[in-house]
Amino acid sequence: MITRVTVFAIATTFLFSAASLVAEDEFPQPGPEHKRLAKMAGEWEAKLTCNFPGTDGPIETTGSQTSKMDLGGFFLVADFKSEFFGQPFQGHGITGYDPFQKKYTGVWIDSMGPGVYRTEGEFTKDGKTYNETMTGPGPDGKPIKFRSEIKLKDDDHMTFTMYTQDDKGKESQMMKIEYTRKK
Repeated sequence: MITRVTVFAIATTFLFSAASLVAEDEFPQPGPEHKRLAKMAGEWEAKLTCNFPGTDGPIETTGSQTSKMDLGGFFLVADFKSEFFGQPFQGHGITGYDPFQKKYTGVWIDSMGPGVYRTEGEFTKDGKTYNETMTGPGPDGKPIKFRSEIKLKDDDHMTFTMYTQDDKGKESQMMKIEYTRKK
C-alpha cells in the first residue's frame, strides 16, 4: 500500500532530480524583443490631451509613469498616475514578448472600472514605433477596441496616441500623451 509519505518522497525525488538536470544557464534569457521594450522603462512626466465622449472639447491634464523591466527582464511593468474629472486615476500595465505567438502581449487594468483589457502589439522594423491593439469591456460591458501607437522620439521623449473605433469601424483619437523622462 502506498502512503502519502511514499508519494511525497517519490515526488520530491523527481522534482530535485529534474531541477538538477536544468543548469541555470539553460533557462530562457531576455532577447532583442525585450531590449526594445526596455527603451520604455524609466520615470516619466506625462502631459495628456483627452477627447472623451460627452465632454466640451479636449481635456488637458498631467501625470506620471514609472515603468521597469521585471520578472527576469521579460516584462515591462508600467504604473501610471493622473487625475480625470477631479478624481485620482491609476493604471497598471504588463507587456511582454510571447515567443510562441511571435508578438507582444499584455494586460491593462485601471481605476476607471473592473475590466481587464488584453493587448497585442509589434514594433516597426526600425524599432521606433510600437503599435498595439487593446480589447476589453466598454462602459456598457460590451467589448470595445482601441488602437494605440507609441513613437519613441529619442531616449528621453515618447508619444502615446490612442484611438477608438465606432460601430462602423471609424477611428477617432481619444488620447495623446507626451512623455518626458524625469531627470
